[in-house]
Amino acid sequence: MFKITKPTAIFATLGALTGGALSAETEVKIGYALAPDSHYGVAAQKWQKVVEAETDGKFSFRHFPSSGLGGEREVVEGLQLGTVEATIVSLDSADITAADLTGSTARLTVRFGSQQMTVTRDENGETVEGEPESVVRVVDLWTFAHISRSSDPTWALVETRTPD
Repeated sequence: MFKITKPTAIFATLGALTGGALSAETEVKIGYALAPDSHYGVAAQKWQKVVEAETDGKFSFRHFPSSGLGGEREVVEGLQLGTVEATIVSLDSADITAADLTGSTARLTVRFGSQQMTVTRDENGETVEGEPESVVRVVDLWTFAHISRSSDPTWALVETRTPD
């Protein structure tokens, strides 16, 4: 059984898991309402990289930007019907909670608050955790790092966790 944990669930703006047992054939479909270079698209791509790194490539990913899996209403209905496993209903806050510079490495920690609907199902499709109609408040901390002397403006996601 695959379970989307709260620290990584926030990365999946709108996601649908298909397939049964964990294998290279398990596909994760990620849909979001905006363009691939939007904050939703970038977050979905970062989440994909985290999942790939933590699961040794057991999942393949397909992105559906610009409401390619439907609008918000269709995705919420899909969650209720069992065709969508996790969705971010809203991203309520994004606050910088820590910032430091050690040598030439800058680090920022951002506290994200969101409303999510998540369901975990067993191999028979039965719900074992979560409720399709229940919206849950989730808070995650993401830490990003950047080499300040680098000409590359990219900040790398280096840690995700829930607050203590």
